[in-house]
Amino acid sequence: MARPLDPAKRTAILNAAIHCIQQQGLHASTSAITREANVSAGTLFTYFPDKVTLLNCLLLELAGEMSIALMQGFPVEASIKDKAFHAWQAYVVWSRQHADRRHCVKQLMVSCFISEETHQAIQGMLKSVYEVLNELGASHHCSSVEFITAVMGSLAETTIDFVLREPEKERHYIEMGFYMFWQAAGMTSEKA
Repeated sequence: MARPLDPAKRTAILNAAIHCIQQQGLHASTSAITREANVSAGTLFTYFPDKVTLLNCLLLELAGEMSIALMQGFPVEASIKDKAFHAWQAYVVWSRQHADRRHCVKQLMVSCFISEETHQAIQGMLKSVYEVLNELGASHHCSSVEFITAVMGSLAETTIDFVLREPEKERHYIEMGFYMFWQAAGMTSEKA
């Protein structure tokens, strides 16, 4: 009978992968990850049969953490503007608190190693946020949710960069960044 897998070892491997990716990018070797996690190669491959599986599992883990932060206190019955601001603010704060994880998510989301199934699972985790983006698309002249998402993402990343540089101005940058996004989405306060 096989020994049960130890969740602490799995977590150690994932945390080591985050550290190695932050230092070396997505081409960090599994041997570097095993050294960082202080486990053998055999242990790593017991938990993750290959590096691609490891990267997909890592992204799902990080997206799960992020979705918990975004969904905590999500104002389901609020205005579209309040829902969008909640998601915006939660993402900026999570990213500031977990800069290493944000760095990994950014790299993994555009990686060819990440499967379509993983991307779909992430959309499922962030369903409420995607519903807000769909509402924005349906409520104004820009019906491309993909475009609205890209604009929101670009402005959010710029906002996070400024918050990380000047943490004492976090509130200002969160509000100003969201204001710019809201204007870019073509929304006015009357439509909020």
